[in-house]
Amino acid sequence: MFQLNRGLLASGLLALVVLGGCGGAGSDARPTAAPSAADAAPAARLPAGEWSIAALNGAWRIHANAVARSRLLTALARRAEFELVDDEPDDDLVSLRVELPSLAALVAHLVGERSVELVFAEDDALERRLARVLVKPAAQTSAADLADSNPGADSLDLGSSDYAVDLAERLRFGSDEERVLAVRELRMTPREFAAAVAVFESDPAPEVRRSVLELLRFEPNFRARTLMVDALQDTDDDVVAFALESLAQTRDFSLLGRLRPLTIHGNPEIRARATELTQSLAADYPDT
Repeated sequence: MFQLNRGLLASGLLALVVLGGCGGAGSDARPTAAPSAADAAPAARLPAGEWSIAALNGAWRIHANAVARSRLLTALARRAEFELVDDEPDDDLVSLRVELPSLAALVAHLVGERSVELVFAEDDALERRLARVLVKPAAQTSAADLADSNPGADSLDLGSSDYAVDLAERLRFGSDEERVLAVRELRMTPREFAAAVAVFESDPAPEVRRSVLELLRFEPNFRARTLMVDALQDTDDDVVAFALESLAQTRDFSLLGRLRPLTIHGNPEIRARATELTQSLAADYPDT
């Protein structure tokens, strides 16, 4: 499992360690102050090997068809004007259409299973911006991998403060409603991210598992996205429906293989939504 490692501070720069998610590629257009009309409204379909990138009201959108991840990261670095260090470029071809709430989230989505260090700085207007992206080989995992060793909700460790101990106890022993409320109190520190994952993987109550998905929905983190994909196989229809709708927003072609089994799901609403989404994604990328 992976998680964010926040709060690294050095020489006035704030470093954020995340693990990326699956992603596609982009165009080599030079960076501009504002997105072009073509960027703002990419074509519904792109020929193989082409892509577009747009920044819209703080969110970032990418549309790509069969392009190497490394090319997209390079183009994104030029567009957003950050330094990219990637000594082992990933040449896997990917196809997707994704809109994410921040540049950091898009970078994390594109990097895949490799780890990446994001360094932020203040610009001339004292606005926080992404200044440097250092992509590391998958073997060089960070402290974020501590979540992998979490043995489950029965041994949650949220710290030694009275509040942390109480929160862990409520996550373990509270009623269903109390556990839902406790999940909503998590603030996504490394320990709390690990706790959220452990709760999702072990809690028997579907409303608690769904509350975890609601918490992790916009986390720029490969493990969070993986958890959302895994939730497509949950035993509860409401959890599956929430995960399906959340993933539908990414327009990620790589999800097709996980969506197709849902087209024969026992729940007619899930079946209809999965069929609609599968057909839509397949139409976006007819040549892949």
